[in-house]
Amino acid sequence: VHMVINFDGGENGTKLIREYKHFLESVIRDNGIWILFEDGRVAIVETEEGTCVPLWSTPEGAEANREGDWVKFEVQKMTPAEFVTLCIPDLEEGNIDAIVEMKDGTGIHKNLLALEEDLYEEADNQSVDLDEMCMEFEDFLDANEMYEDFIEDALEEGLLWILTDENGETVFADVEEETAIPVWTLYEEASLMCEGEWQDCEPEEIPLTDFLEYWVPMLEREGINVMFSVDDLGGMGTSARIIAEDLRRGMETSGHKFDNVIQFPMK
Repeated sequence: VHMVINFDGGENGTKLIREYKHFLESVIRDNGIWILFEDGRVAIVETEEGTCVPLWSTPEGAEANREGDWVKFEVQKMTPAEFVTLCIPDLEEGNIDAIVEMKDGTGIHKNLLALEEDLYEEADNQSVDLDEMCMEFEDFLDANEMYEDFIEDALEEGLLWILTDENGETVFADVEEETAIPVWTLYEEASLMCEGEWQDCEPEEIPLTDFLEYWVPMLEREGINVMFSVDDLGGMGTSARIIAEDLRRGMETSGHKFDNVIQFPMK
């Protein structure tokens, strides 16, 4: 069982408060909390206060604890937004607290919800909009979930749909000073976009094998991205190379995670 230290007044309490405040300042300033991580799980310890997750403000602090049961764990950085959005809800559900700046078997104990409040307060002190960062991270998670669904649907259907105009020319979209080819996995979704400036267009199917063999090299050569989940509000996009890699990987295995997605607003 590891020892934890609480703020209990006196000279030692003042020192601990300074150390904790330095932890908060560093985490917000450097946009990072350091943890030990292995195979989808974070390192946890049993302390006098219960089960805790160790947190550090520097990679060196985390690295110094990679010994014993944690020797195979890797030092990993999480942004405060990632920690607040992903970790705190899961850890709080498991009645897990935090042990901050753990060293030589001791550290500063902190309830996770109290730590979250302190992170927000320190972010305000440094004029950092942690709320905005959390919302952006949630948008990122949503975009990647949409991308995973797109890849799975494309693999299941075995084809993609594009739009061609009245002359049989492929329709491209200009987004944020870049060019992208809009694609869909279902005819019905593509046909819904045949309105407005695309009212004279019609869906055309591309077998995945043709897309990978012929279209991807052309798109890469021309610097054209692939735009998916397209609706009236916009769509998501990634490079032709990335989407080809993920499609090929999806043909071989399942459970792959995607993290190369950017959001395209529709002009």
